[in-house]
Amino acid sequence: MYISNKISIFAIFADIVIHYYKLRKIMIQHNLCKKEKSIRSGFDEAFRSIPKNKILQVRKEIMTRLNWSISLFYYKKRGDTPIWKHETVILEEIFSMYGLKPW
Repeated sequence: MYISNKISIFAIFADIVIHYYKLRKIMIQHNLCKKEKSIRSGFDEAFRSIPKNKILQVRKEIMTRLNWSISLFYYKKRGDTPIWKHETVILEEIFSMYGLKPW
């Protein structure tokens, strides 16, 4: 019985790993389509233009106002997930406080 439990746990783990890599491959292929690239690069460039001593403050304000987690913030910054229209309005407002135009 002990050996059969080990085998079934190993089979479940192997199945999870296989599904993870299939999903990862799909996500990478989706990213290669360069969807929303101009919006992402504008957000990334504007964020990099913020003075170094204000970056943490701006990131916290963006995360608070848009209810983003830290990981979602970096997904949006890298372009892994799209930036929606209602989010662009708030981002423009935040960046305009620093004299930056993200798009």
